[in-house]
Amino acid sequence: MRNPIAAIAAACLLLVAIGLARVRAQPPHGKQVYVSLARKPLWSMNAAEVAAFYAERGADAKKNPVARGQYLVDTVGCVLCHSSYDDQKRMIPGKRLAGGLRIRIEPYGDFPAGNLTPDKDTGLGNWSDAEITRAITQGILKDGTRLLPFPMDWASFSTMTPGDLDAIVAYLRSIPPIANRVPRPTWAPFPLYL
Repeated sequence: MRNPIAAIAAACLLLVAIGLARVRAQPPHGKQVYVSLARKPLWSMNAAEVAAFYAERGADAKKNPVARGQYLVDTVGCVLCHSSYDDQKRMIPGKRLAGGLRIRIEPYGDFPAGNLTPDKDTGLGNWSDAEITRAITQGILKDGTRLLPFPMDWASFSTMTPGDLDAIVAYLRSIPPIANRVPRPTWAPFPLYL
């Protein structure tokens, strides 16, 4: 059996070594800056280098739109609202992106998040790519129902590039369909929502 003190000392030395392995740059103004080892820091690039960096990232996204779409769906937070949860607020296994989270916004009503899987009966399986894009960017569902700009932040999503929107649609088409009928939103009386 190993000596526990030796194991703790080895772990401490490892942490010190990791800390010393960081590359430090000393800019002219005298402040310390930690530099990424993966690439040149963005703040030290000139305009041509920044343009090339983002062009390379854009080319990578075009090579694999499904992976880009998954990255965007995960980063933007679609999974948080468009999944089902149990009574203890844990995501139900097998219900990722199948909708069902009910969000109450006073005084406007209850808004359950829709099923984003390609299920033909309860999800986006019968929606066209243009209808999915319109729901994301304009808040208009297939049947013409208009969504509030909260909790579905379609106003912010309207600034996404066409390539990113196409990638999201490609990803949503690639996931397995999950049957999960989500109730319609319940709206407050007319004077409260115009």
